[in-house]
Amino acid sequence: MTDEGTSKFTRASLMSGKAFDRGAIMAGVDLMRSEATMASDLDFYKENAPYNITMAHADRLQFPDYQPVPVELPDGLCDRLDGMPNAELDGRCMRDSLDTISIFPKSEQVSLYINGRYDITDDIEASATIIGTDSTITSSAPFSGWRGTVINDLPGELNEGYSIARTFSHDELEPGGTSVEQTSWTFSGNIKGYFNVADSQWIWNFDYSKAKYESTQRSYILKKEGLVNWLFGDEDYIALNDSDDFFQVGNDFYQNGLLDNIFRPVSASEKDDLAGWQNVQGNSEADTFGFTLSGELTDFDVLYNPISFALRTEMSSQYTEIIPDERTLNGGWLNIGSLSSKGERDRKAIAVEFEIPVTEKFDVALATRFDNYSDASSISGAQTSQIRFSYKLLDEVMVRGGWSQTFRAPDMFNIYGESQGFNGVFDVTNENCYDQDGNFVCGATRITVTRTSDSSLKEESGTDTNFGIVWTPNTNFSLSATVYELDLEDLVSTENAQDLVNRQYSCQNGTLDPSSPTCQDVNSRITRDSINGEITDINVRPVNQQSMLQRGFDLIADYNYETDQMGLFYSRLTFSKYLAFDLERFEGEDTVDLRYGEPGLSTPSGRATFSLGWNKKLEGFQSVGMNLFVQRQGSTKNFRHTQYMEPYYVANLTGNYQYSSRLGFGLSINNVFAAEPQLNESGVWPNYWAHLQSPVGRSFNLSANYLF
Repeated sequence: MTDEGTSKFTRASLMSGKAFDRGAIMAGVDLMRSEATMASDLDFYKENAPYNITMAHADRLQFPDYQPVPVELPDGLCDRLDGMPNAELDGRCMRDSLDTISIFPKSEQVSLYINGRYDITDDIEASATIIGTDSTITSSAPFSGWRGTVINDLPGELNEGYSIARTFSHDELEPGGTSVEQTSWTFSGNIKGYFNVADSQWIWNFDYSKAKYESTQRSYILKKEGLVNWLFGDEDYIALNDSDDFFQVGNDFYQNGLLDNIFRPVSASEKDDLAGWQNVQGNSEADTFGFTLSGELTDFDVLYNPISFALRTEMSSQYTEIIPDERTLNGGWLNIGSLSSKGERDRKAIAVEFEIPVTEKFDVALATRFDNYSDASSISGAQTSQIRFSYKLLDEVMVRGGWSQTFRAPDMFNIYGESQGFNGVFDVTNENCYDQDGNFVCGATRITVTRTSDSSLKEESGTDTNFGIVWTPNTNFSLSATVYELDLEDLVSTENAQDLVNRQYSCQNGTLDPSSPTCQDVNSRITRDSINGEITDINVRPVNQQSMLQRGFDLIADYNYETDQMGLFYSRLTFSKYLAFDLERFEGEDTVDLRYGEPGLSTPSGRATFSLGWNKKLEGFQSVGMNLFVQRQGSTKNFRHTQYMEPYYVANLTGNYQYSSRLGFGLSINNVFAAEPQLNESGVWPNYWAHLQSPVGRSFNLSANYLF
């Protein structure tokens, strides 16, 4: 629960088990429920990030310049839509919609857990675990609405139109939002045994796991044909440019009935024809068989101890599908695209690792792995290897390091998935969108973005190198420092529509060779209107980017101190920082420095944490403890990356009290000092870095555990 009394979270768990002569069984149930937290519940949003939307507005567009002239709205319309006229915005009817936006969704979840173990013989044991989960997550979104232009059918100076905004209140239509119902279950089982080879014991293990996941997502959306019928009724109309927001109607209806028709209230009989629930079904399954053999080999009479080894083989299969409803496939929802996917993948792998104690102070580990894929992609398989070492220079000082190869196949959606949606892009190629000083002054253009899969993607590959030193002068203190470098090639990422437009601009101004394959490819995937040259469609796809280099260091310091009277005090300090984070998207393009992210998506180049804890044993089974954990995000940049923002701190405090062997209590206080997000000067709601900071102030969680 927060200071404002919102975001209430309740959880109850019950677990019981029984041990018998050769095994044990345990079962449990976990119930969880959290209330939705609305933006209007949080002081930060009310003070710094209001969300005002236009409920109703109309501008008359008149020949010859079509400059907008506000039209007086019908009497009582704004009150009926629960809005207020805004004098600063041409009298349009506005409403603060923070109470329609859920920052954290409402969620309910039930989980079942069963685990069993049985000793078949003295040297063979079996175990199995089943976990099932059923959950529903419901989020709320602002009102549904339509923005568009309607013109009359008269020629020349008699031609005019209306630019109209019409948002439907919750009294007219159901609240917008999304509900996701998810059901999943997993089974894992294994049989493990032991046998002796010479003087050592080897361990074998057969394992199998299966996971199944089903989800149904329901979203409340306006219907295309229902909206058009509601806007124009039985009147004739023409959808100009085959769009959903630009229409032409007869002049008689335009002059005498259009606005009254659009701004009328929605009747109960019209509601179901105007909007409905979109359904998208998702299913996935995974099966994995594995075998592991481990043990000790020999020391060859020269090593400090025998070589240890582990051999692992796996066979797995995956299946995934996303099934949209028929209206989605036919493009029947307003401003909502489609998403679909169906495919399968088989994988076989074998790996072996050796731990080699060369001397008392020097250890080496060698490993190699081979993966083979079978799916619609062109990837067949790859071998990756690694080497690690540790060497004790002194009793208090150890150095360690390693080198490894990395490999990652494209995920299945990049190979099988397709989607279509709507996005806004800035057409930087339009020469008319720049003022005398060269500043871009045009707004975003709304376009259709189609994302296709690509079975010709390469696998991501690279190397990971690290080297560190550990200093342990005594049993109470240790300090470690590690430097690392991650060098990746052929990173898989989905293109951004704006990046394609920017690249087309580079092709036009000569930064990139206009005759190059890159420019030819970009031009082929951007479609423009043949009359006015405006962008209408962009085709994006997953691509292999050229390379990424990440270099940095990590520091960790631990200290603990224990006395009989005061108990155990312990602390940890960590610090990590990027020294380099360079991305080369495509060959021939400039390298992008990502240490602080990019404009529109900033990240800190460094992070630090500090924890201080205390535990004290009391009488019998009683004990008490507490821990303070402080996080520091290093400086980030503002939205446009023109200046640095101050470091950001959050502190969390937890406490526990064990009353008996059966009963215990816990208390946690998150964000003890109620730190608020930093405004990033974006002008884009919610005006802070939502991926880095939370708008929730101080929150509390109380727990109790009792063993039956």
